[in-house]
Amino acid sequence: MNNGQRADLREEAANLREKFARTLSALDQRRHDMFDFRMQAKRHAKPLSLTGVGILLATAGGIALLVRRSHNTPEYKLRKAWNQTRKVLDHTVDQSVDALNDNMVALKKYWKKNLSKELSHLIS
Repeated sequence: MNNGQRADLREEAANLREKFARTLSALDQRRHDMFDFRMQAKRHAKPLSLTGVGILLATAGGIALLVRRSHNTPEYKLRKAWNQTRKVLDHTVDQSVDALNDNMVALKKYWKKNLSKELSHLIS
C-alpha cells in the first residue's frame, strides 16, 4: 500500500467516524426529547386535551347511566314511595280527620299508580 491509498483510507475512516458520531448525537437528542415531558406536552397539547375531555365525558356518561339505572329499580321506587308516605303522614298528623282521609286516598292512588308493577315483582 502506498501513502496515497493510506491517506485516502484514513480520510474515509475519519469521515465514517464523524458520520457515526453525528448519528449517535442525533439519536441521543431524540432520546432526550422523547423523555422531556414538558416539551411533549407542548408539542401534543391538542390531542392530550381532547383525550382528557373524552375521558371526562365518558366517565360522566358512565356515572349518569349508573345513577339512572339505580333510580329505575323496584327497591328505589318503593323507598321513594315510602318516603313520600311518611311526608304526607307527618304533615297530616295535626290535620282533621277529613283531611287525613283525603290524604290517604291520594296515597292509595299514588301507590297504585307508581308501584303496582314493582310490588308484584317483589311479592312473587
